[in-house]
Amino acid sequence: MGWLTKWRRSTTDADQPQPPQPVLQPRVRIESDRPGEHTVWLDTALPSVPPPPRPKRSSQPGRWLPAATTATIARLPIHGGLLYVGSGLPSARGYETEPSLIDPTLPVDLARADSSGIGLGYWPSYSNLNPSERGGYLRWLAEGRNHPEAPIGFVFLYFYGLERRLTHDLAEGHPERPVLLQEIRRLLDLYGHNHSFGGYATNLLQWATPLDGSRRYLNPPPAPTDWSYEIPFEVCVGLGQLLADGRPIPPAWAQAWWQQHPESRTRTPVKRCPEQFAAAFQALYTRRFGDGLVVKENKKRLRLDYRPASAGLPGITKDLGLPDVRGLQGPLTKLAEIAELAVLTGDVGRGAVTPGSD
Repeated sequence: MGWLTKWRRSTTDADQPQPPQPVLQPRVRIESDRPGEHTVWLDTALPSVPPPPRPKRSSQPGRWLPAATTATIARLPIHGGLLYVGSGLPSARGYETEPSLIDPTLPVDLARADSSGIGLGYWPSYSNLNPSERGGYLRWLAEGRNHPEAPIGFVFLYFYGLERRLTHDLAEGHPERPVLLQEIRRLLDLYGHNHSFGGYATNLLQWATPLDGSRRYLNPPPAPTDWSYEIPFEVCVGLGQLLADGRPIPPAWAQAWWQQHPESRTRTPVKRCPEQFAAAFQALYTRRFGDGLVVKENKKRLRLDYRPASAGLPGITKDLGLPDVRGLQGPLTKLAEIAELAVLTGDVGRGAVTPGSD
């Protein structure tokens, strides 16, 4: 073969498009013979081809669907709205995806829908569910969101959206707020037997329901409930209004202040004979304070703290514009003395309590 032929062949090959060459990426290997001494080897003998780029997914920004709208996810129509649907909606905290967001681009397995709730975890997020769990959740939504045996994780996941809408998106007085409050009450009736959900739903209703301006102390105080770490909200509001108005505290509200305070020691006769105790307390209280104890308004304001169930929401505090009685010790000491005398009177516990039973 002459030199001219070789030259023509080489120039022809050079003009042809060449396949992409693999990128040589060094492989690091660390060896050590003695402690503290290391030898680093860069092995470039094994080429690696860069992975192909991920296909771009078509997505719609996450948005809120109001009531009376329908979303179709994985060919499953979900009526009723009250959901965040779409892609890329950050949580209110700003550093993660909104947990309640239903992303239509994520895979869903309706054929093997998992409604057991076993793998949901304590803070479920729609994006972290597997396809079968998403199928179970979407079926629960589509079938009315009322199945009595639904996993409480499904209920919480739906509740997260209502919670965000009320606490983060809507201003006071927005016309959608009553709709959301009614939906939370419906869920509370269905799933309030779960202690955790019942607590969060009740607290959200309390936080989101505005004070109507009525004087709570004109009505009897709420009946005592199970022990709590704080004085019940309604008792705090009624007492705060009494202090703000400069009114004497009626006997029933004075008893509620003592009896429902977390530091009070409710003795057995009080529990077994509530009517007799209330009568004795009222008689002793009236004898000592006449129309009622007048407590000077303190500077500390009553604030309503809400700790969200959703990991994507920060805590929220609302100033109610009333004095906060929870930090007052002087009046509580006086009321405790009267309660102790009421228990010791002959009318309380007679015939109902044996010695040493309290």
